[in-house]
Amino acid sequence: MTPSLSIVVTGRNDGHGGDFNGRFLRTLAFNHDRLTERGVEYEVVLVEWAPPTDRRRLCDVVRESLPRVAPVLTTYLVDPRYQDACSLNARVKYLEFLAKNVGIRRARGRAILTTNADIYLGRGVVDAEHFAA
Repeated sequence: MTPSLSIVVTGRNDGHGGDFNGRFLRTLAFNHDRLTERGVEYEVVLVEWAPPTDRRRLCDVVRESLPRVAPVLTTYLVDPRYQDACSLNARVKYLEFLAKNVGIRRARGRAILTTNADIYLGRGVVDAEHFAA
């Protein structure tokens, strides 16, 4: 079945901005519950861009922490060699918009929402009427 909505997010298990994993998991759980309550068929496309090799994959953290979200989660791991090939600035370690493009190109939904991993969806977004066939 084709989902009505694809939510494309990027991230990795590197503690960006403090407790990234905690913020992401809380947001993902909240958004999942609201979308599910309203009957919205959706998928989450998580792109891990050049994930650190010394830490667990973020997708594994999500699946373990939020098993109810696992059925709607699709993940893509982007090899660090792409970061090296695409960036001319050694201080830039994460190419967020290239990562989002990876997810957009693979999303299956009729509508695609690219957002940051810690953005809670408002009522207007999760209203199922917007996603009716």
